[in-house]
Order: sequence, then structure tokens, then C-alpha cells
Amino acid sequence: FFSQVGLRIFACCAEADMPHLYMYASRLLYSRSMLHFAAKPMGTISRLTSQQALQLRRFSEAPSVPAALVKALRDRTGASIGKCREALCAEGGDAEKAAEWLRKRGIRSMERRTADSGEALLALNIGSSIGGLVEVRAETDFVTRGMIFQRLSLCLATVAARERASSPTGLGEAALLESDCSPTELQQIHAGTAVDAALLELGSILGERLVVGRVQHLAVSSGGVIAGYVHPKQADGLSGTGRIAALVALKPEPAEGCDSDRLNEVAGLLARHVVAAQPRFLSATSIPEHVRQREENLMREAHLEQLGPKKAAAVDEKVLTKVLEGKMKKFCQETAFLSQELIAAPPQTAAAGAEGSKPEATKSIIVGEWLRVQAKAMSLQELIVEGFQLAAL
Repeated sequence: FFSQVGLRIFACCAEADMPHLYMYASRLLYSRSMLHFAAKPMGTISRLTSQQALQLRRFSEAPSVPAALVKALRDRTGASIGKCREALCAEGGDAEKAAEWLRKRGIRSMERRTADSGEALLALNIGSSIGGLVEVRAETDFVTRGMIFQRLSLCLATVAARERASSPTGLGEAALLESDCSPTELQQIHAGTAVDAALLELGSILGERLVVGRVQHLAVSSGGVIAGYVHPKQADGLSGTGRIAALVALKPEPAEGCDSDRLNEVAGLLARHVVAAQPRFLSATSIPEHVRQREENLMREAHLEQLGPKKAAAVDEKVLTKVLEGKMKKFCQETAFLSQELIAAPPQTAAAGAEGSKPEATKSIIVGEWLRVQAKAMSLQELIVEGFQLAAL
């Protein structure tokens, strides 16, 4: 009785054009003798003709797929042998359609994941006049430490610089070039693949949800240079990846005849300073007015709270104004790039006079002042910091 009911269910699946469901069930439950029995009358439940029995057997027998084709698809996509064989069976042995079938399966798999991508890695790419910085996130530290993830992060930083992307959406729509996919760890991705599709494809291989976090780029005008620095996240991490990263755009004035090696050295030192000091603004004058107002109000409230109710009521407004000016000056020195004290300046460039003079010992110096010293040593009118980008995990 149960065999007759089962056969009737599978016949309905066949008539409803669901061979994929019938294929697995028929393999598990039916043999050749049962299919022969199915062609006989089944009382009041159903009657299957010999033609219907032949159709059932056709669905129960999976098409033969050459092992070489399965291996080639596995090498291309990184999917398991079972999934590669299943994809080729579903698409009639067409490798291109099978690869698309696997990609769509990976998309559905990644979209169903609800785990947070709590681990991240920063990657930096520096070109001649533009740099890119990206944050790529995964679910576990185990994946972010892997070579595939690190290569992917560097690849996306290259795309961000090339496409001048400044958001995850803009980066996600960009297409990968052949050179982007050249590392061995990224061979399963092909040129022309969109970044979003590449993340889903590699996510299905790694078994975790991969997403892009922050995306930044920085360009410099003609004659300038781009420098960057990344503080490593782990000792065995690839160069250009880490947990704190910075880009700096530096332009000499005038640009003609400037020593490019010295200019790159100065820009590189500034990038290291940005990573260490983590400024928020380029200069004191670039701090937005609403930020100044908010900070001043907080400073006023904190100072009056420290004085106590009785002294706060009798405080002189002029004295309070002077106090707030001092606090705001300190705020600018801590948050404005050009107003900060240069961190870890090497002895040979800390406060030297003319070029070729005897190196002096390192001493405290403001970034803006140090740049004026370097410009004079390089026989330039000035060195202009056109901008910087900073990201920290």
C-alpha cells in the first residue's frame, strides 16, 4: 500500500515538472521491479501505464557526467565534487551554466545567513596619483587570517583606487579585471565579475558571509604623491593589510624639479603619523562650525560642573571665555592634522636646517612647522597636504 502511494506521489512530481525532487526519492525507494509493478493496476488509488513507468525510470536515472568535467568545474569554482556533479547534471553537462548554477546557489546560501560579520581587515593600494582603502568583513577571525581573504582585500583596494569608489555600493558594482584575478588564491574568480558577485562566490567557498565595510579613495593633483601606511593586524599578514590604515596626499610647490624620493619619504612619514595620532581634521580652520560649537558647549558645561554650583554662579564671563579658548586650542592640537605634534620623526628629518647639514636630535615639532622646514630644505616654497584618509578597526 505504501509503495503504491509513494509511486503516485512521485508521478505527481513528474507531471508538475519537479524532476529534481523525484530523482532523489526514486533512487532511495524504488527498484526496477517496483517500477515494473507500478505499470500494473493499483485498485482505486491509481493506474500507471507502461509509458508512465518508463517516464519514472527516466527521472530516476541521473545522466552520466565525465569525471574530468567535474574536476574542471571544481578547479574553477572551488565547490565540492558532489555539488559540481549535481550542477552539471542539472544543466545537462554545460560547464558555463553549471558555474552559474553554483553561483546562484551560493547567493541564496549567503543571503540566508544571519550571522554578523564581526571580524574585519583593512587593505591599502597606492598608485602614482591615487590610493584606495577598503574594509572587508567576515564572521570569524579564522577566515580573515586566511590567504584567500587577504588577497581578496588587496584586490578590492586596487579596484577602489581604480574606480575612485567611496562607498560599498559603488565598489560592489565595479567589475574585476584580469589582473585583479591573477593571484593563485583568486583563480576561481574570472575577469568581468562584479565585486558583489565575487564576494558571494568566495563566501560560498569559505562558508561565511563576506561584506565590504568602509571604502575610501584619495587622489592628488598633478605633481603630487600619494603615500600610505598600514599597521599590521597579525605578524604573518600580507603587506598592505592590517587594522589601522592611512593615506596622505602631498604636493610640492612648485612641482618642477622636486626630488621625488625625498617627497615620497616625507609623505610616508606623514602617513605613519596619521596612523599613530589619528587626526580627525586636516587643519584647525577646516573643523566644521557645528563641531566647534558642540565642543565648546561641552567644555563650558564640564568646567562649570567642576567649579560647583556656588563658584559657577559667580564666575566671570571673560575668565570663562579665556578658559574655553585654551581648551579649544588644545582640542585643535589633538584633532587637527597640521596642528599636532609630529610623532616618531627620525633624527635626520626632525628639525634639520639646510639640506646636508648635520643631523639634529629628535625634538617635539608641530606637523605644519615641520613641513615648512622640509620645504626649505628641499628648496621649495611650501609642501601642501591636500588631504588624508584614515580607517581603524
